[in-house]
Order: sequence, then C-alpha cells, then structure tokens
Amino acid sequence: QNESAIISAHLLIDTCDAMGANLVNTICESIAPALEKISGGKALLKILSNYSDNSVCSAIVTYSPNCLANTSMTGEEVRDRIILASHIATSDVHRAVTSNKGIMNGIDALAIATGNDWRAIEASIHAFASKNGQYSTLTKWSSTDDGNLIGEIKIPIKPGIVGGSLLLNPAARLGIAIAGVKNAQQLSELMTSVGLAQNFAALKALVTDGIQKGHMRLHARSVASLVKTPNYYFDDVVERLVESNNIKAWKAAEILKDLEYERTLSLANNEFSAGKIILFGEHAAVYDKHALAIPIIKAVGANALPFKEETKITISEWGLSTTINRKDYTGVNGVVNTIFDALEVGDLNFFIKISSSLPQGMGLGSSAAIAVAIIRAVAKSINISIDNERINQIAFQCEKLAHGNPSGIDNTISCFEEPILFQKNKSPNFEIIELNNAPPLLIGFSKHSSHTISQVSNVGSRYNKNISQYETIFDHIDELSCKGAEALKAGNYKELGQLMNICHGLLNAIEISTPDLENIINIARENGASGAKLTGSGGGGSVVALCPDSIEEVQKALHQAGYETLRPNT
Repeated sequence: QNESAIISAHLLIDTCDAMGANLVNTICESIAPALEKISGGKALLKILSNYSDNSVCSAIVTYSPNCLANTSMTGEEVRDRIILASHIATSDVHRAVTSNKGIMNGIDALAIATGNDWRAIEASIHAFASKNGQYSTLTKWSSTDDGNLIGEIKIPIKPGIVGGSLLLNPAARLGIAIAGVKNAQQLSELMTSVGLAQNFAALKALVTDGIQKGHMRLHARSVASLVKTPNYYFDDVVERLVESNNIKAWKAAEILKDLEYERTLSLANNEFSAGKIILFGEHAAVYDKHALAIPIIKAVGANALPFKEETKITISEWGLSTTINRKDYTGVNGVVNTIFDALEVGDLNFFIKISSSLPQGMGLGSSAAIAVAIIRAVAKSINISIDNERINQIAFQCEKLAHGNPSGIDNTISCFEEPILFQKNKSPNFEIIELNNAPPLLIGFSKHSSHTISQVSNVGSRYNKNISQYETIFDHIDELSCKGAEALKAGNYKELGQLMNICHGLLNAIEISTPDLENIINIARENGASGAKLTGSGGGGSVVALCPDSIEEVQKALHQAGYETLRPNT
C-alpha cells in the first residue's frame, strides 16, 4: 500500500562454468513483468549483482617454522611476526586496505590472464571485506597447537572458463590451458590459493627483510626488460642493478655493455662448433638417402683448462654441472671419455666450460655440437693439432653413444660449419653448398623435447613392418632434398618453401609430428612463412620456418601463442 516502498527480489542462479553476466541479466529482464504483476509495482533495476556472496571460496595453508627461518631470525620469530602483522590488519583499516591490495595483486593477475572480469571480482571481494561493518583483512594467520603457522582466506569469487568473450580471446584460452583447470570451481580455488600465497609472501618479506628489497628487484627486472636484455644476461643485469642501487635504464644499458665486453674476452679463448637445421631428409638419411642441412654458426663454445681435481663439465644455459666418471661410458661421461681416449689424454683432468645457444633436446644437433667443441677445446689445451676429418670421426663415435644409429649428418655439419647435401654411405658423404646469403629462417620450439634415439628406433620398427611403403616415402624425401639444394643455391625461397611443406607432409606420414608441432607450423604459415616443417627427429623439438618477407610477423605470432623462437645466424 506504501507507494514509496522499495522491494528487492534476489534470484540465485548457478551459472556453472560461465561468468554468467548476460545469462543473469536476461533472466532478470524476463522475470520482471511477472514480479511487477505480483507486487503491483514497477521494476526499476533488472541487473545482476557483482557481490557473489553465495559463491564463497576458502583456502588454508600450514607452514612449519623450519621453513620460515632466515639468516637473522628463527622460524618461530618469523611466525610470531606474521601473526602480529595479521592482527594489525584486522584492527587497522589503513593496513587492511594495503594487505588486501597485495592479495588482489595475485588474484587480479590470474583473472586477467584467464579473461575474467577482474573489476567485478575486486568489487565483490572488497565488499566482502566490509561485511561486518568495518573494512578488514581477508586473511587470518595464527599458530596451531604444535607451533605451526596456519593461514586462512575466505573470499566471494565467481570466475568463468567458458563464454563468447573467452572463445574470442586466444590469450585467455592460453591462460586457462596453462592454469590446467577443468571447471570454474577449480579456477576459483586456484585464484583463492594464489591470493593466500601472495599474502604470505608479502607478510614474510615485510616482517623480515622489508618489502622494498623485493620491490627493488622487481623494478630492476622491469628496467632490464626495458633495455631488451637477452635471456642469457638477464639475471646478471638484474643482480648488478640491485647492487648498484641505481636502477635506471642508462645504468642497465651500461651493465649490458660491460657484460658483452666480458663475454667477448671470454669467448676469445673458446673453441666453437655449429648446430644444425635439417631442411630435408630427417630419418631418410639413416636409410642412405640425401639430407640437406645448414649450420647454426658458433652455436656452442667450449673452453678446457687443466684441472688438478677430477674432470668437471658445466653448461650454464642448461643448468648442468657434473664431475666425469672416467670409467663410465654412458651419457655425458661416455662422450667425454670417448673424446679423452681418442686424444690420448691419459690421466689428465680438465675443467670444461661450455656455452650453448642451443636448447637441449630440440633437434638442433646440440649433442654433436658439444662433442665437437669439447674435442677442439681439449686438443687446444694439450697442444694437439687435429684436423676436421679426425674431429668428425671422434664426434661420430660420440653420436653413436647419444643416438644409437645416427646418420652422421649432425657431427659433419657441426664440424665443417657449411650448408651440406649429405648422403650416409657415399664417399665423400657430403657436398658443400655455396650460398651468397643465409636463408631467412626462424626456429620455433615446441613445449616438448625430442628424444632422438627413441624416435629413430620407433621409425625403424615401423619401417621393418612396411618396408616398401617407407622406401617410397624415403625416395620422395631424397628427391626433395636434391631439389631443395638447387632451390637453396638459387635463393628461390618460394620453391624452397613449397618443397619444405611437402616434406613435412611425408614426415607426418611416418608419424613423427605432434599436435604441438602442427600448431607451430600452422601459425607460421598463416602469418606469411613460405614453408614450415619439423626439423630433427620429431616427437617434439623444433619447427623451421622459411620467412622471406615475414620473419617479424611469424616470430610475433609464435610468441603470442606462447612459443619461444630462435633466429639462427643473425
């Protein structure tokens, strides 16, 4: 009867895996006439509420004091300080706002990465923080009876993983795939857990070293990125920026220049070898067919210094540092010992430092390149004169240890560092291809490494079951290798690209491609590559794309899709 009365009707709708804004708004507008008839009033607002207080998610974490200690505090001290900081945030609204902002740093980032409405999530969570009449922290930290630190968070959160906006956003689809969630509830749980983890990290930093140390490091990383610091210098630039206490772009550029100079001095004593890109002939080369390959110049460098202790080898880019067992002829030990036996080093030991621009297990000939570089470095260290023919023979023995039944192309191109047309049992087994210019190639790396020895074995097994069919395929690949060599010599990149595409189809027929490799190839071709195919043994590894006029576009598209790339010989 009261004309000024306002009635609010709430509809509770389970939107399942969708964010559901359009669904809820549609239902609200559809049901409004019926509610007007029942109430005798007029519906003014027909819209969802972003306050999702019926979709509350919680997370709990427990830390032992043993994992909280640092060089200046015991774990118990750190625990008690975190608990005290939590109490302060509960009672002081100024601290609570900052604490919750830190929590949202993690949640917002995940929401944006998965294509969710981070503003709606923020609004809901901050309203929830005020549900008791005073704005307060979203987390609670306390100790258990046995002295552990326990953290709790409870927040209203309703993200989505399906819907039109997500379907149209490839970055969001990638973010959801990386997150590994199967439904919206799992994404809610992940977001909540990330918020709690973010809060713990901030509190621990605050009550120990102080937040500024971490902020300075983050700032240094941003500045290092701003001056386009290469990956292999990145951590060093960040460390030196922080130490300088002068985190500026000009300082980062100065540090980068110093590192380049230091590296030049270091590399002056290195012995180098080449990686390889097979353009045609994968697997067919094992069966005496032609293969066409080009080198990745100076892909691996090695320095060998006499060492009083046991022989040690490091590859910093791979995170490898190991001591060589002189009686073991498997793996890295086998490669080094095979080289030592061939060079007759006796009881001498070495410290062998290797630098590599080749990622491990990506089908770019890293094992052969490392073997060749070590041979050259050790020979130089003990003043042995050794020619490429002998280096190639030793490296081939190393390749047998690594790959079982190799064709020999990897060690040959690594050793001679020239484009070659290779045939296993021919004498000589390779012809150098003279080029005026390096072809415009781009390498794209899949998410999975390639295991050459197993791929060669698997193809061999299928070959033995279908010899005539496989021989026909390998004959076609042989023909493509020879035609490709002529197109490469002539710089006819249109024809070369077409031949590469045909070759990939044949490699797919022998079952060595993967969905990930196919995705890289499709992205490359769709963005202008004249040819793209897997390179190496397959089953993972790399794709080579020929990009006469589109290398920037192809590289950008691959990076946006989450793939790393390499521009060889540039």
